[in-house]
Amino acid sequence: MPAVKWPTLIALLVAGVWTGSLWGQFPVVNPLPPDVAARKFSSFRLMPDTPAKVDSLTRLAARVMDEPDTASAILDYALDVSSRIAYTRGLGRIYNLKGSLERMRSNFMLAIQYHKRALHFLERSTDTLTVISNYNNLANALRKINMEEEAIKYFIQALYYARRIKDTPGIARALHGIGNVYADIEDFEGAVPYFFKTLELEQKRGNRIGMEYAYANLAEAYTMLGEREKARQYLDITMQLARSIPGKNLAIEYNLTGKYYYRFGQYPAAARAYRTSLALLEGRPVKRYIANGYIMLGKCLMAMDSLQKAGGLIRKGIGVAREVHSKENMVLGLDALTSLALRRGDYKRAFHYQRQKEAYKDSILNVRTRANLDILRVLYETREKDEQIKQLALAKEAEEKKSRRNMRILTAVSFISGLIILLLFIIFRLKNKAADLMLEAKNREIQQYLEQLQRLKIREKEGRPPAAVPRLEFCTHFKDGYQLTSREFEVLRLICEGLSNEEIASKLFISKNTVKTHIRNIYEKLNVKNRLEIFKKLYGPGAPHPQ
Repeated sequence: MPAVKWPTLIALLVAGVWTGSLWGQFPVVNPLPPDVAARKFSSFRLMPDTPAKVDSLTRLAARVMDEPDTASAILDYALDVSSRIAYTRGLGRIYNLKGSLERMRSNFMLAIQYHKRALHFLERSTDTLTVISNYNNLANALRKINMEEEAIKYFIQALYYARRIKDTPGIARALHGIGNVYADIEDFEGAVPYFFKTLELEQKRGNRIGMEYAYANLAEAYTMLGEREKARQYLDITMQLARSIPGKNLAIEYNLTGKYYYRFGQYPAAARAYRTSLALLEGRPVKRYIANGYIMLGKCLMAMDSLQKAGGLIRKGIGVAREVHSKENMVLGLDALTSLALRRGDYKRAFHYQRQKEAYKDSILNVRTRANLDILRVLYETREKDEQIKQLALAKEAEEKKSRRNMRILTAVSFISGLIILLLFIIFRLKNKAADLMLEAKNREIQQYLEQLQRLKIREKEGRPPAAVPRLEFCTHFKDGYQLTSREFEVLRLICEGLSNEEIASKLFISKNTVKTHIRNIYEKLNVKNRLEIFKKLYGPGAPHPQ
């Protein structure tokens, strides 16, 4: 499996939501200043449309997640490029990041749609890290619309694959998410073991952000279980870690602090904590969390008998919750208004709020069903387009495989052809070498006979006996023995004297062609092929000697 890349790192850092708590700012991997990101985006747009270009764009988007509009523009362009070149793995990564952006904006329905489309493109992918990240992201989005059963299914899927490839960040996120599902259904005892497992993994990794999330989860769980000392212990560690992390937004931690004080009846301290949290959330696109803060601050003031201010804050929180369709905050706010009406003795209004709250609770199942139907409708409408892209990608992959196979065949043929040519060249060279050696040997042999002949001539001129070499006159033996004519004998004698064809023709006053005819007849009668064999016959071992 490939090493951990940016999608997994981003997915890990954006994890960590607690029941009743607020999301902090999404941490970004090596964030870029907006001007630097803009320049990089412009340069990437000039690149040819290739998978490498898409990967560069998605990495850039991951580094500007704290600027949602910029990240969204980059991802939309990358999506267009990936669709044109049928880059399915790139599409999976892009939809995963787009889903994360929409979760930041509290658009959980759209986030779910994007994450499910990502899975559609990643189902055949070997990019297991992105698959794990997307499972965790999808599960967290489902948690936000109270679809716990669906969420737990995807968390378990993420955990399964993460354990198979020993992806510690993915394992930590999945365990964290499972613990949060237990917290969502208010089973805090069931949640605690998962938070401890997450903490252990994050401590081994030295991931302070993950450790902070785990400690905060434990602080909240023990707060809701009424175990004050443990809750205080983990809350203090959470605040220490949060303050030591550069750029960390403390809104979540102050909200959690407010919950702790409220749970144990310290309402003034709780109110201060909620006010601080709301101040830190000012101007951020997290209305769902702002709604929670206003409602809880109103409940604190109500506990302090400041009923008028409490009612205004609770209604303000309900208005924000209604705006972003935050049903858990609607239920929380309506429950607070019911209590407030009872405190005032306005039973009719209390009954009215209670009926609204119950009706809203009863509608949650319908909301879930409608949400599922909306998601399925969108997925159905986009499925045909996505399938076309996938089929184009498969055809492209098959063509690339065919090209690679043809290239391998061509390479093999070229290699074999080269070997054959080299072998033929070597054989040709060896054959020429052998011919040269044979010719050289014959030349040496002829030279030896010529030298022997020359010595013989010198001996005859000096009147010395021929020693072991027969005299030239011994050629007369051949005239009768081989039935040579007088002219043929003359030619043979001149050959034995070492004359050339031209010299023989000049000496006998005949043409060269006539000389060649006589020589051919001599060769035939003596059963030789060349002058060398004549010399061998005359002077070689076994040649007859005169008496």
